[in-house]
Amino acid sequence: MKHTITNMTYARTPDAYTSHRDEFKSLAHRGDRTELWDYFVKNWDECCEMWVMAYRVGLPHFGNHTNNRVQSLFGKLKRYLKGHLTMRASLKVLLAYQRRKEEEYTAKVEMPGTLRDVTYWEQMNIALGMTTRLVAAAIKTQYEVATDDSIAGNYAFKDNGTTVTVQCDERKYTLDKEGWTCNCEFAQTMKLPCRHAMAYRKTCGNPRIIPFSSISPRYVQVSPMY
Repeated sequence: MKHTITNMTYARTPDAYTSHRDEFKSLAHRGDRTELWDYFVKNWDECCEMWVMAYRVGLPHFGNHTNNRVQSLFGKLKRYLKGHLTMRASLKVLLAYQRRKEEEYTAKVEMPGTLRDVTYWEQMNIALGMTTRLVAAAIKTQYEVATDDSIAGNYAFKDNGTTVTVQCDERKYTLDKEGWTCNCEFAQTMKLPCRHAMAYRKTCGNPRIIPFSSISPRYVQVSPMY
């Protein structure tokens, strides 16, 4: 049963989620029991946009699909913090953990050279070279949607001159063609290229699907000169 929950969580399309949900339903109804399924429908199925990847693609996150970032952090700290430690010892562990993370971040940002990933397409490697792995991973979620015809094919575009109206189902977004900024939640929160801008550029036949100019300057790293 655990694998069906994992499959539902990481389902890439609504149809895939429905398929895995039906599989979970058949398992939950074994022995004519309905309590688990009733609980799932009430507490999880009705809010799937909060935990299913297919519905969370527009939400800003850096590869962390948990809804509680504090809980995620605590999970990492549990490897170092033990119940028998005193307050002073616990504080030393926390400071050491923070110092180690700061050093790792500094090494990634200031180390000269260009990052590349063999699993990335050329445009994604350009984004990776301009930013960091976490930022590139966030852009990758939007890039994969924009280049997936089964998903991006649901978008309808209306050219208004300087702007483009992007419609998907009942939702509409406004895309500014000058700076390639969108009023969707992902673009407004992350200040990164969104799937709507990429899908429109792909439809127009633009060889550069990712509008690099819409990457916020705060993410663009400049390696120091040595």
